[in-house]
Amino acid sequence: MDVSSSAGSGSGSAGSDGQSSASSASSSSSSSSSSSSDSQVHVDTDKLQQAADTLGELAWSLKHATDSFQDQSDSYGEPWGDDKTGKNFVGQYQQPHSDAVQAGTDGSSALTDATGQLTDLVSALKSIEAQALATGQQVSVEPADGA
Repeated sequence: MDVSSSAGSGSGSAGSDGQSSASSASSSSSSSSSSSSDSQVHVDTDKLQQAADTLGELAWSLKHATDSFQDQSDSYGEPWGDDKTGKNFVGQYQQPHSDAVQAGTDGSSALTDATGQLTDLVSALKSIEAQALATGQQVSVEPADGA
């Protein structure tokens, strides 16, 4: 499903079938048609949802890896002992280990948040397009920064 908008003239349209001939969710492969004073922006909501799903899978994998790392580390107990060498080792080990676990936890949370935001965006774009198609209105979006 595609949503079309025009950045220059203030008007754009989504096709009657909700599809556009040129669409992509990424800027590296995006297609846009342009006239002398306006350019069309096409958002492929199916590809955007696929990206959200992939981020969700990555978030789950990172969380699972972090949990496994922590569980396995915990299962070893404190094998370094209480002597001078053991204390030296743990002094060098604890902070990097804690940082690694925190990075995994934070990364997983960030990816989970991004997944939710992308999914919400897809829902909003589909709703806008459905409303525009139902009312026969053209979808137009004015850039927030005035560009």
